[in-house]
Amino acid sequence: MSVTDEQPDRAATIANTLAQAFSNLIAQLEQPLDPTRPPLVAARMIEPASPPTQPTSPSLLLNLALGGVLGLALGATIAIVRDTLDTSIDGIESLKQNTSAPALGIVPEVPAESKTSGQQNILLRTSSNDPAAEALRKIRTNFDFLDIDRQQKVVAITSSVAGEGKSTIACGLASALAATGRRTVIVDADLRRPAIAEYLGLVGDVGLTSVMAGRVPLSRTIQRWPSGAVSIVPSGPIPPNPNELLASQQMQDVVSELRRNYDVILIDTPPLVAVADAAQVATIADGAILVCAYKSTSVVDVVAATEALRSVQARLLGCVLNMGPEQTSAYYGSYNGGGGRADRALGDTDAEATIDERQQHRMPEAGLNRPSPSRRSSS
Repeated sequence: MSVTDEQPDRAATIANTLAQAFSNLIAQLEQPLDPTRPPLVAARMIEPASPPTQPTSPSLLLNLALGGVLGLALGATIAIVRDTLDTSIDGIESLKQNTSAPALGIVPEVPAESKTSGQQNILLRTSSNDPAAEALRKIRTNFDFLDIDRQQKVVAITSSVAGEGKSTIACGLASALAATGRRTVIVDADLRRPAIAEYLGLVGDVGLTSVMAGRVPLSRTIQRWPSGAVSIVPSGPIPPNPNELLASQQMQDVVSELRRNYDVILIDTPPLVAVADAAQVATIADGAILVCAYKSTSVVDVVAATEALRSVQARLLGCVLNMGPEQTSAYYGSYNGGGGRADRALGDTDAEATIDERQQHRMPEAGLNRPSPSRRSSS
């Protein structure tokens, strides 16, 4: 006979009382008719219950075991549900399938320690062995095979939504192309949220909008980075009518003038899903490159971006998967002997260091109520 109670003394008292009562009940029920004969069945207390010294519950080991099993089951369920409901771009094959365009490459995500150590422009260090720089060189090689019959290439760099790194990819690709001796220029045509000038540490007060407004000639807006390897046309003042400006004849005249002086013109544009600016610029250019963020860009947004280009009969030349998985970075790093970075960057190390310094200065980078333990006493 066992009794469970919050108080050990009370548990023992109840157990002993029940045992005695049970013995008395059996004696009454089994009393023979003949008082001289002994009862056939008898009950007696063999050992009285004593107050226990240790609680029987809660059991720490049992609770830990149950918690572990339930935690594993819950984690597995969440993982299955997440994978089932995940509609983001999770690899090159997914990107190609949803865009019907060639994949130019995967750029691994820049480690946080690199960003905090003054290497924000790691994608621009095309002479290094960093995984990101190696990925940019691979994209440059694939870029050369896009529209191979055309010597001069005007390409709009865009994305589906904001935050996918299109401006970073535009700068990195321009740096990689300029390293082969090609005259390369970046035009910041994101007239809503321009980022190229700030990213490179340049002055963006005079630029593309200034030219289209007739205030200055195009040649006066071109800046060099670093040491003349890459030319930059900043966005200039933000206008009230970005789409109208990008669709104007002045914009076509700017592109035509750049064609006469440069081998490759990369135009950084706003995201396709948000506004129509990028699709408009893509019709002036030879085509567009779509930048998508790994495990961030949704399939719905990629399809919508592709449809936006198709609706204006603009060409989607290829796609770049940015912020790729860690195994991509590990692959390039091990192949290059640990991914060490060369100290020499494009053209002038001091110029790049100054940009890094500017970027570095600019970047901000109860008690629980426990239940009373239950005690068990046996008799």
